Amino acid sequence: MDVQAPVQLTNLPEFSELETHFKEFSKLQMRQQFEADSERFKTFQVSAADLTLDYSKNRINQQTLPLFNKLALACKLPDAIKAMFSGELVNKSENRPAYIQLKKFL
Repeated sequence: MDVQAPVQLTNLPEFSELETHFKEFSKLQMRQQFEADSERFKTFQVSAADLTLDYSKNRINQQTLPLFNKLALACKLPDAIKAMFSGELVNKSENRPAYIQLKKFL
């Protein structure tokens, strides 16, 4: 798998979609979001290995995550992650693969 040149995010239509979403959503107050959705913390958090990542206090809603996913796919992020973990040359500025300490655990 050949890792291609980095994609200019701001030129992608998926980025424009996310940017428009943010401009609309950023006008709302977080307090309003919690008042409107009593399950907001449960919806926007993930727990694993006794750790909890709470992202409920960020300016996101149910439409935000799919938009981020579309942008990640447009940038071929899954391919880049696979290349990085397989030891391919992804750090072209230093002409070497990325050093991944967690690789041995996957």
